[in-house]
This record gives sequence, structure tokens and C-alpha cells, in this order.
Amino acid sequence: MPFLTSPSGCIALFSMLLATGVSAQCGTVSNAAPYVFDAPEGIVERGGGPVIIPTLVHVHYNPTLFPITPDRIADAIDRCNTYMRAQNEDIGEVHPDFQGLIGDLGVELRLATIDANGQCTSGIVYHWHADPYEQYDVWSYGQNTASYLNIHVSPGINSWTIVPSPGFPVSGDPGDGIFYTTYDAQFRPELLAHEVGHWLGLYHTFGQTNTSAVECGDDWIADTPITKGSAVGSCDQSLSECTPGVIENVDNHMDYSLCGKMFTQGQAAHVGSIAMNPETARYPLHQPANLDATGVLLTPTCAMEHWAWHRSFPGCDSTRVEYYALASGRVPDSVRWVFPGGSPMSTTETLAQIHYTSSGLYTAQLTSCIDGSCTTIDYPVQVDVNQAGANGLPLITALPFREDFEDGFTLPQPHMHVLDDGTPTWQPYGQNGFASGNSLYVPAEALTENDTCDLVIGNFDFSQLTLPTFSVKVAATQYNMGSWHTLELRFRELCSTTFSTGAWAIWQLNEMNVPNSGSGFAPTADDQWVTLSAEFPVWTQSTRAELVLRLRRPSMPASFTPEGFWIDDVRLGDPEIATSVSAMESNGFSIAPNPADNMVIVRGTAGGTATLHAYDATGRSMLQMRITDTTEHLDVSTWPSGIYLLRITSAIGEQCVRLVVE
Repeated sequence: MPFLTSPSGCIALFSMLLATGVSAQCGTVSNAAPYVFDAPEGIVERGGGPVIIPTLVHVHYNPTLFPITPDRIADAIDRCNTYMRAQNEDIGEVHPDFQGLIGDLGVELRLATIDANGQCTSGIVYHWHADPYEQYDVWSYGQNTASYLNIHVSPGINSWTIVPSPGFPVSGDPGDGIFYTTYDAQFRPELLAHEVGHWLGLYHTFGQTNTSAVECGDDWIADTPITKGSAVGSCDQSLSECTPGVIENVDNHMDYSLCGKMFTQGQAAHVGSIAMNPETARYPLHQPANLDATGVLLTPTCAMEHWAWHRSFPGCDSTRVEYYALASGRVPDSVRWVFPGGSPMSTTETLAQIHYTSSGLYTAQLTSCIDGSCTTIDYPVQVDVNQAGANGLPLITALPFREDFEDGFTLPQPHMHVLDDGTPTWQPYGQNGFASGNSLYVPAEALTENDTCDLVIGNFDFSQLTLPTFSVKVAATQYNMGSWHTLELRFRELCSTTFSTGAWAIWQLNEMNVPNSGSGFAPTADDQWVTLSAEFPVWTQSTRAELVLRLRRPSMPASFTPEGFWIDDVRLGDPEIATSVSAMESNGFSIAPNPADNMVIVRGTAGGTATLHAYDATGRSMLQMRITDTTEHLDVSTWPSGIYLLRITSAIGEQCVRLVVE
């Protein structure tokens, strides 16, 4: 994923990312060609076994960000090594044009057994942050980068590292490591291999950019063809757009495709020239003295300490509790959980999902074993099971849901209320709105501590929607000495154990203030409002859920001016959908035939390119593809009969249409 060539401003942004869970790109991408070392003779042909990189994995977690269990981390390190050594099981599935170019990087990550203080370690270090909104410098939790590759893991959707270049990063630079994020509970080895590739000097196959599928680019490696790169999440092994007749290497780990399986021999030679050159920051890590100091060649002898952690997902009829088996010092050989009163009652998985049908205090037992020695701990958890409709709001089945705060709107409403924390919060504003005279706002307030303002909306039955989409008009201001806000959309599933209570969408103030920048702001014109929207296919599984629109305001110095925040025109439902071909043509594209049973023809009429994303009736993504102002063909012959949503996003906007496949 993204790589960095300059550390400017990165540490502060990383702190914000960890505190808020926001996905953003950090740093600037150099316009210069990637630096290629002139490898001294004999460096690439190094022999003597693989280059060993002592590695420490730092897992950051808090009440809303879950940890990755030690066994999954150790397994991912091993699987990443198979990718780098071309020993992965799917290596035979590489496109025939590249089978003869598969390269062995000759590099392996090895978890350290001795830390920078000379103490025993499993190579996996857990960092608990009790405050989920704490802002901290992630790199300050690492250890000497002249001795270790530090990998920082935290839930999210982007990853970063720094590509080595002349003079930067120097040995020991605290920002020289990998920041790795994932929304699932898996430490994904294919993504790790991609980031290690960057850390060892490789660029994206499509060049020095973090955006693929836009322009043809070069990574300056001779045996990787010029490519635009794959659209994120795709896997098209027939891709050939930049050089007629030349297949592009989407199987390459340095592409953005889902089918990464290989590095090339040219990439391996480049990595070797960097790893084995004494002038580079990578060289000291694998020298014999450092391998001894970090204990990567020793049999682990640390004592194991283990503990448990959990997250609860209250439901109407049952509550799901996720239990995590964590450990330091050593990675357990095996674990066993026992859950009296839960279902299932026992498991040997390190991440256990247990259901309870009644409220109460339950004590789980965790037994962890290493080298034939086992220890058991008790872990009590208070479980609360809600009753249906426990939030007191009526079920809303008629969608789309709209609220424009007109016609004498007051709070609370049967479908909307505010969680009162004793500070100024959401309230009607009767002086202006978007194309109306009323809106909802949070007044300006001088804050000496962090404050949240929660607007609860619901309950909703999303099961009949194709693509649940939330939108709201926002008016705010931003300037150097003004207060700072973020807006979050949070989700609570009342009668299921599928969803978490964390933020599903987070908008920063710079996304919400356009074009306003002045003290004492209050909206007076329609062009001062910004539309925010987000789509959530997975919500179609929910039959009773509530939403929370949360305004988060951190404490600000007294020199900063407090500012208010306004919203209007809340809407929740499927996207606005074009209902006829003529309506679609007016927006730039046409789709026919509809209904279809074999091939759908997509024609562009407005010029330029666009992205087409197709969803089935459950919200599951069927495909994502680029379309142009020429004719494109969409093969639906293998799709099950039913109704699908096609969403086309282009420079002139977004349009959606229902496609019937017979």
C-alpha cells in the first residue's frame, strides 16, 4: 500500500490516525526516480543462506481497537517469508508469462528473542491504550531501528513504510519501520510482504504513486512491465493496457491486486543490492553481531505470561463476546478456553466467539501451554443482553428515512433523541438551514476537556435495502485559531451479534468546512453547506439497528475561538437511483439491455473515465471495473437471477441503477 519517501509531518498524522481510526495517506511522494544502488561486485550473489532481519511486532489496542493474537502474528510472519522466498503454495498459479521470472528475495523476517534492553521477548509486544482517543506518537513505542525492523499493527485500512534512499532513513531513525493496519482479525501476510518489499527498496509496479489504475508508470525494474496497476481489490491476470500485447504483472506483490503471489528476479536483485550494501540502513540489521544481540538464532527460552481480553456485542436475544488469548515472552503452543454458561462451552481457538442468552457475571477459563507446561487463569466478564427495542425507539421500516428539522421539530422525537452529558449538545436552530429556515446545531463552547455530542437515530430495518447509504448536509468553519471537530457515524446492532459499536465513518473538519473560514461563523447561504455520505453494504444484514451521529470536540487552548456546528437534511436509504435509460444518459452513461441474461452494454456519453461497482441484493460486491467513453461489455451470464445495483462514479458525479438479471 502507500510508501513514503519523506518523513515530514508523518509522526503527528500517525498519532491522529491511531487516535481516530481515520484512514489517510501520509507524507509526500518524490518525483525523482527511485534510487538504485550500484551493487559492489559479489553483493547480489551473496550465498550462505537468507538474509535474516530481526523483527519486533508492536500491537496497539484499546477499548475499541482489538488486538491480533500471538499465534496469528507468528503464522503471518512465516507465511510472509514463504512469499519472499517464492515458496508459497500458489506460486504455480502465476501467469505463464512470468513463471520464468519468479525471484527469491533471499530475505526472511525472524522474531527477536532479545529486546533492546537485553530482556527476553517473544518478538511480539502489546501496547494497551486505555483512552481510545489518546493521541500518541506510534514510533515512540518502537525499538532501535538500527537493530530491528519494527512493525506496528493497529486496526484500520491503510499501511505505510519508507522506501530507503540516499541519506534517509539513517540507521536508528525512529520512523524507519512499517505501520500496518487491518480491519479483520488476521495479520495478512500478503500485505506484509508488500510493505516489506517497500522497506527493502521496491516501489509499486505502477511507479512512484499510491494510486493505481490511473496512469502507466515504471518501477525501474527491468523485468516488470510498464503498468497502470490493478484497481484495488481486483485480480485480472489478462490486464494489458500500457503496451499492446504485453501482459502486466498483476501477480506481483507490489501491485494492488488481490492475486499477489510473486516477486521477480529483477526485484530480488534490487533488494539484494540494498540489503547487502554497507552504505545502507538495512545492512547493519543482518550482520552477525546484531543477529547475536537480538537472539534471532537462539532457541526461545523466555517465560510465557498470558492474559485474556474481550469485546462485547450486546444483542436483543443474545450477546456475543469475543475473547482474545494474548501472551508475552513466548507464543503458546496451544490454548484451551472453557466458557460456563456460554455457547460453545469450550474451544481451542485463540480468538473465541461465545454467545450468551441471559445477563450475568460469567467466568471464562483460559489455559495456555508451552513446551508441555500449562497455566490456567480465570477471566470474569459481565454480560448484558438487551431486550428487543431496548433503546425505546420505534422500528422504522419505511425507507428512505428523511429529517429536515422543519415543521416545529423538537427533541426528543420518537425516531431521534440526544444523549445528554451535561454540556451544550444538539438542539434545533431556527435561523437558517439548507434551502430552508431550520437545522440542527451544537453551539460554540470553550472546552477544557474532550467532549462528545451524540444524536441517536433509529431503530431501522435495513434488510430490504440493496446498499444502505447515509447522507447529511453539514455547515462548519475552519481557520488557524478556530476549534476543531470530527463527525462520526456509529452503528449499533440491537438484535444481532454481527456488528461492532465503533465508528463506521469519520469525517475530519477539513472535509466539512468548504468553503467557510472565519470566526463567528453561522450558515446564511446554501453554498456554505457540504454534503457528506457513506455506503455500508454489510448493513443489509441488520433488522434492528440504531445510528449515532457523534460530534467529537477535543479540548482547545484558551487562545482558540469556539465555533458551532450545523447539520441538515439527514437521509438514510438506498442511493438515489436512475429509473430509466434516458435519465442515465442525461448523467453521462447508459446501460442496456435491462433486464439482461447474458451481456450488458455500458456506453459512455460524457467523455472521460469512470468506475463501475456492482452489488447483489445482499450488498455483496460482485465486481469493480473501469469504464471509458467507449463501449464496455459486462458479462452477467454467471450471475444468479435477481436484482443488482450498479453504481457509476465519474468526474460529473455518481449515478446508480437497478439491473435485473434473468
